[in-house]
Amino acid sequence: MSNENKSPNEFEETPEAPEGPQRVVDDCWMVGRRNPGSTLQCNTYMRTFRQLGGHRNLCIDPGSRFDFDTIKSNVSQLIGDMREVHGMTINHQDPDVAGNAGYFCNSNPDIEMMVSEEVWRLLQHMRLKPGNLRLSKGRTRSISSQQPFQFVPTPFCHFRGAMALYDPEHRILYSGDLFGGLNRPGKVHLLATEDDWAGIAQFHQIYMPSREVLRHAVREILSLKPKVEIIAPQHGHIITGDLVGLFLDKMHELPVGYDLLASEWDSQN
Repeated sequence: MSNENKSPNEFEETPEAPEGPQRVVDDCWMVGRRNPGSTLQCNTYMRTFRQLGGHRNLCIDPGSRFDFDTIKSNVSQLIGDMREVHGMTINHQDPDVAGNAGYFCNSNPDIEMMVSEEVWRLLQHMRLKPGNLRLSKGRTRSISSQQPFQFVPTPFCHFRGAMALYDPEHRILYSGDLFGGLNRPGKVHLLATEDDWAGIAQFHQIYMPSREVLRHAVREILSLKPKVEIIAPQHGHIITGDLVGLFLDKMHELPVGYDLLASEWDSQN
């Protein structure tokens, strides 16, 4: 049975699998499962914001149900208890991104959920009951101690209501499927290398609809202030350093989805 035909829970863990929360920067951790037997890693992030002497723990993309035990263990190591997760944001409604949302709601009935209106239109069919639901209708530009981040709509990347999250304190863009990638077999390192572009390109060519929507997203990212220094996608590897600018440039020119299909049709005529 090939890897391509296996479901995620059929892969066996290997001794090389990283364990425990993986630090991105201070107060930001990747708490998802890394599985060397799979070419699609699902990244869940935990960010602690500290303002006015207090703190707020925010989960970005609660992830796949296959990974819940690992996520729960990693979150507990960081903050002591799932009940201490005060909020979560969900880029879009796919089960690999939002599958654990119900567990987080059950763990803390007062949890705040932040999603776009388009995402909630479908996500509500999971019968989620957050303590507070905040629907975003567009980019929130004001940064305050109550909301030290801003929403960045990335329409059709790869869902109409996809919503990235920008953290200007650490200059991290939590980008959802945008800039996500397939990893090479067994290569589950956290930080991207230039060689990882091939897996990012392949992922986008499969799942993104057109180059024009990617170009719009790239322009939105480039307009963020202060300048984005880290891109933390929901799949694959975290992009840092000079690779941020390089991969933004490559993404701007990448033919995907309909672009490739149209070329294929033209070549058959």
